[in-house]
Amino acid sequence: MKIRLNANRKAGSAMLVVMLFCAILMLSSAAILAMASNASFRMRRQLRDSQTLQIAEAGIADMIGRLSDNYEMWQDSTNQAVFAGGQYRVVSETTPNGSVIITSRGVIDSVSRIASVELLGTDRDHNDALFSLDGAILSGGDVRFNTAAFSIKGNVHSNTEVVTGGGNSAANADFLPADGAAEVFISAVGNVDSILTATRQENVAERELPQFNFDSYRQLAIDEGLYFENGQAWSAFRDFGANTYASGQGANRQEYIPSGTNRIIYVNGDVEISAGNWHGTLVVNGNVTLRNQYHQTANPGMPAILSTGSVDIGNLGTINGLIYAKLNVYVNNNVDLNGGIISGGYTEINNKTDVVHPSDSPDWDPLQPTIPPEVLVGGWLR
Repeated sequence: MKIRLNANRKAGSAMLVVMLFCAILMLSSAAILAMASNASFRMRRQLRDSQTLQIAEAGIADMIGRLSDNYEMWQDSTNQAVFAGGQYRVVSETTPNGSVIITSRGVIDSVSRIASVELLGTDRDHNDALFSLDGAILSGGDVRFNTAAFSIKGNVHSNTEVVTGGGNSAANADFLPADGAAEVFISAVGNVDSILTATRQENVAERELPQFNFDSYRQLAIDEGLYFENGQAWSAFRDFGANTYASGQGANRQEYIPSGTNRIIYVNGDVEISAGNWHGTLVVNGNVTLRNQYHQTANPGMPAILSTGSVDIGNLGTINGLIYAKLNVYVNNNVDLNGGIISGGYTEINNKTDVVHPSDSPDWDPLQPTIPPEVLVGGWLR
């Protein structure tokens, strides 16, 4: 009897061991299956994440290509497209320093990823961003309207105030929107005189003024334009020499024509012009005074007058291109300015003056090479 009981006990113990072992195998198999399933899910998720990120990066590449073809057009823009089983939406935004942030979101089903890069802008891009083609006058100091019968086509901005002289004569002036704009704005960091008939914007942020590279213009004038080491006084009967002027309108006019292809005249000193015409861009390391009966012929893609001092413009004259002065710009009577004004100091406009916004950005630095966008920082966000 004892022998049989011991045998049954041994058989029962073996069966229990086998059952436990089978249970362990089953649990192990389930765990391995679960691990394999989780690994497969993670791999599918990582693959989907990778694909979505690649779609976002395709949006970045698309926008960089567009910027390379037409930088100004695509600086602040949006584009979207279907790509590789998903889609992307890419946005470019210009920063105050002239660089461009590109952000692209790639999407597959409900999964989305974002990629972002910053393109380092050039000085030219920075100045273009500061300069508005809707603007007729941009002034670091006051903008002063002291009489009536003038016309401004484009926006006006002052980093101080926009003021008028005594009485209400300036209320009869015309403020017209720039081409393609719906309305015209007069803005100032301080106050804008309430009699001016335009949309007034007061207490706005101060605007940085764009800058020209005078050294670049000086070098071009030396290389293939006209260069004068000293100040000049040009009048109707001055003889500039056979290679520097040609017959003009009547016996009392001379055309002052740079011999080089860039049509730049650089004067290292003050310039005074009376009853004389010139072709191209006048760059002056000093003050410019235009007395009476003068005409400037446009220099495509270039400004009309650049001055390190002040520009004082008298009556009966036409300027075709932007006027820039590091100090002040004063305009008096019967003057047509087709290209706008930028001044570091005050700008004053008086009777029978027309100021029209520029049609394109001037060349801030003509010797700066065309530099393609450069990736400053890049990366992706989850």
